[in-house]
Amino acid sequence: MNILQYDGTFEGLLSIVAASMEESDAPDAIEARRPWQAEAAPVLFGEVRYVETDDERAQNLIGQLRLQPDGLLRSIGCAFLSEDDGIELSILRLIRQRLFQAKAPAHRLRDPNLAAIEESARRTIRERHRMLGLVRFQKLRSGIFWSRIRPRHNILPLLGDHFRRRMGNDEWVITDQQRTSALWFQQGRLEYAPLTELEHLPQMHREEEFIQDLWRRYFDQIAIAERANPSLQRSFLPRRYRSALVELGFM
Repeated sequence: MNILQYDGTFEGLLSIVAASMEESDAPDAIEARRPWQAEAAPVLFGEVRYVETDDERAQNLIGQLRLQPDGLLRSIGCAFLSEDDGIELSILRLIRQRLFQAKAPAHRLRDPNLAAIEESARRTIRERHRMLGLVRFQKLRSGIFWSRIRPRHNILPLLGDHFRRRMGNDEWVITDQQRTSALWFQQGRLEYAPLTELEHLPQMHREEEFIQDLWRRYFDQIAIAERANPSLQRSFLPRRYRSALVELGFM
């Protein structure tokens, strides 16, 4: 069994795609291994190989994918962010087919790799749209506005442009608690940072504490206890999204 590993970035995955096309050898599996993760144990039958990220080859592939019709590059990018099992292998196979194994359009419609990528991309985009209405910012003592989320898919890179427009010149940060990553907007620039660098942040401004208390009281007052239906509420708002909501006490 031939297993290829990469650093978890989109450029890293494209480096694997480029290497596999040069070697004319497709792997049996692709795994993400972040820099802080331990080296994988050897497999009994086969080989585990780590492929270094090659930005030049990755950008070359991105340029070729931009020329493909039907927004293929966007679909591949969103599918990659889904982090669905096996999606990297579907991406590799589809890119090989589109760039080096020209098929008729009718064949592409039946392609299982394309179907898997489009379905994963739809789920990612749907969650991103949902999260736009669920992100709640808190004002910190430093003056920065902070929000924490725990999405199923890695949608953090898809939130930056929206909140940059919405928040104006205010500095803000959104943290992904599940992936220990963060998206900053400061001094007019969007930046990514490990969550470990943000441990000093959660110190709320006094004004924020007062406003949150008022909002919770309002939320409690308008609720009708006799009509409470936790089961229905969970169907509309799964527990994984509640950590972002002030009115639910960051459950």
